[in-house]
Amino acid sequence: MKTLFSFLIIPGILLLQSCSKQSAHEVIIPIAPDVIEATIAPNHTYQVNLNSGTGSIVKQALHYQVSKTEMDEKTGSLIYTYTPLLDYKGMEEVVISKSQVTSAGNSGCSNNHNDNSSTRTSTTYTTIRLTIAN
Repeated sequence: MKTLFSFLIIPGILLLQSCSKQSAHEVIIPIAPDVIEATIAPNHTYQVNLNSGTGSIVKQALHYQVSKTEMDEKTGSLIYTYTPLLDYKGMEEVVISKSQVTSAGNSGCSNNHNDNSSTRTSTTYTTIRLTIAN
């Protein structure tokens, strides 16, 4: 009975392992998260340029007077600004979602009405870890 059971189970396991629906062309390579670590003195303001695109805070800091994203009108860059609560010392973490629209070139679609380009929006996340200390 053990031999019959082994005879049926082992080929079944091998069959399940060899049958994958994911082809070599569909492999998804994870992108390393973008993490910024900085130390600032209490009662000082921290600013970082997050390059182009639009952004929004998806995880807000807990101890702040100012924690915001805004677009620099001169450069078009996304800027994050943080000012801690008065005399606060400790750790903060903020996560910012950044979206950027890029041209994908010719889409090959005949219904584009003479527009041979399409756009693609990509979203990345930046984690900012702040240490507020003397």
